[in-house]
Amino acid sequence: MVPHIKNFTAAEILGLSGFVICLHGFGTGKHGSKIARLMSELSAQNIGAVAIDLPEHGENKNKLTIDNCIKDIAEIENHLRQFNKPISFYGCSFGGYTTLAYLLNNKNIYKNIFLLVPLIDAYKKYLPRLGQVYGKTNIVFTTEFVNSTKKFDVIKNAKNYKNLDIVYAEFDQTVDNNDILNFAKATKSNLYEIKGANHWFENEGELDQVMKIAIEVFTR
Repeated sequence: MVPHIKNFTAAEILGLSGFVICLHGFGTGKHGSKIARLMSELSAQNIGAVAIDLPEHGENKNKLTIDNCIKDIAEIENHLRQFNKPISFYGCSFGGYTTLAYLLNNKNIYKNIFLLVPLIDAYKKYLPRLGQVYGKTNIVFTTEFVNSTKKFDVIKNAKNYKNLDIVYAEFDQTVDNNDILNFAKATKSNLYEIKGANHWFENEGELDQVMKIAIEVFTR
């Protein structure tokens, strides 16, 4: 199974009200600080959370393409479906885009979709970086990866989405807030702004605001 961590044991599954599949940002992984905080908060609400490593991140050795991301997410979802509990999604930044790509041609029913500072136009973001290595990682923006983001055009298919909750940061310089605002309008999403924040929510209290909104969404 795809590398993952969870906030529950097998013995605790019966008492859970549902599951949240957590998808991290580019260059991070299942042990990211935002995911760790969210998993703890969800545990206190008796909500199960599973965080995976997307391809070429963490322990996942699969080649990074959006198609492979979708396959890995589907593997986790199919495993969770056996427990007959509602499933929700949390996606941060690239994980937000990956969540939307996964939902694009997906007819399954989900309880909540929570997107934190989501990347909306991945092709626009990554095309200028074609052939480059990301930061201090070994992840390369390959032609295959970049082209796979073009295949899953969430803006063009905005009408396919509904019941989204989106949080964005006022001073985000990593993702395009105009893309987020236009997408939220097109999809009639619930939209929340964290005033004064950047993409990383580094200032005191900002992540607390995010978690408060997230728990309100996931406990509806």
